Amino acid sequence: MFALGYAADNIAVYYGYGTNSSTHSLTYSTGSGSESCMIAVGHFDNDNRPDIAVVNFDANNIIVLFGYENGSSANQTAFSTESSRVVWIQATDLKNDSITDLVTANYATRSVSVSVILGYGNGTFSNPSTYSTRFDSFPFMVVSGDFNGDKRMDLAIANFGTNNAGIMFENGKGIFGTQKQLSTGSNSYSYSIALSDLNNDFILDLVVANYENKSIGVASPYSIGIGDFNKDNSMDVIATNNGSSNVGILLGYGNGSFASSIMYLTESSSSISIAICDLNKDNRLNIVLINNDTNRIDILLGYDEGFPMQTEYAIGSDPNCGVVRDFNNDTVVDIATTNQYGNTISIFLGYRTDLLQQKLTLSLAKLLPLVLLGTLIMIE
Repeated sequence: MFALGYAADNIAVYYGYGTNSSTHSLTYSTGSGSESCMIAVGHFDNDNRPDIAVVNFDANNIIVLFGYENGSSANQTAFSTESSRVVWIQATDLKNDSITDLVTANYATRSVSVSVILGYGNGTFSNPSTYSTRFDSFPFMVVSGDFNGDKRMDLAIANFGTNNAGIMFENGKGIFGTQKQLSTGSNSYSYSIALSDLNNDFILDLVVANYENKSIGVASPYSIGIGDFNKDNSMDVIATNNGSSNVGILLGYGNGSFASSIMYLTESSSSISIAICDLNKDNRLNIVLINNDTNRIDILLGYDEGFPMQTEYAIGSDPNCGVVRDFNNDTVVDIATTNQYGNTISIFLGYRTDLLQQKLTLSLAKLLPLVLLGTLIMIE
């Protein structure tokens, strides 16, 4: 499990023992004033051990820490992102050559763009190839997928500043064409983006959360997720709402259209992060909400009639992100959150029931808002 120390300029790696504890940790410096803001995890040197790519916003570089067999990550390399102010990074195979590449969203005033950094499979990378997302676009997020059926990975970008989603098609060997823009509406402020086959035509579709114009049927959507919540083999959409004490679920018809949103109260006006999983092994998806104004997580358990039951768990001060994974190897999903003001990580271990068990608390100095946390996985 990884966590970034924003003001402390470091990254902490916590190693689990496969039991109900996680005490062994190592901390690595990311450089003075680096302001590390995001992590991506992948196999960069093809040794089947996970490596870490850390984005340093203020230092304008990316540090790669290579994993060793004993679990440590001592060897590292860094390369410049050339004043681009990276705010998002994804590790993915862009060339279908089984080698992990990197793609970033860049927020600098004079370099609003995405960058493609191709991996060579030996722990080294190409120089960044930068593609403009156009003036004032301020891309918040970039994801990869095959949008035109040519078995090549294309890019989809949420452009906050220009109110659109951008698409860049891969033309071969990791080279991308000029961005094509899909408007999300005036003053929509596209914030996040997710991919799924919504109409069962075996072609990826885009779902974009637009912060201002409620274009997916909910108020100020902040974070989105996709899953089949009612077990009809059609993808549904959930969005958390900033400023409203609810979340909205849009049930899909399997043809690209959706029913009117169903709202569920959360008693939180700042549900900023969402995770979807089967917590209680009943073969139905459950929803985990991270609420940073009430300092708690809400669990919405799925039933035939929707999500009638909600369970609350108190966590640390100002939680800002969470993930669900099996941390103790008991085949039951657990939950972890980062808590900014308490500078802690909370871990709730799951039972095979509708409840979570003991909470573990791990300390880290100066956690970054919206830090991403994972268990040696690709960040969603």
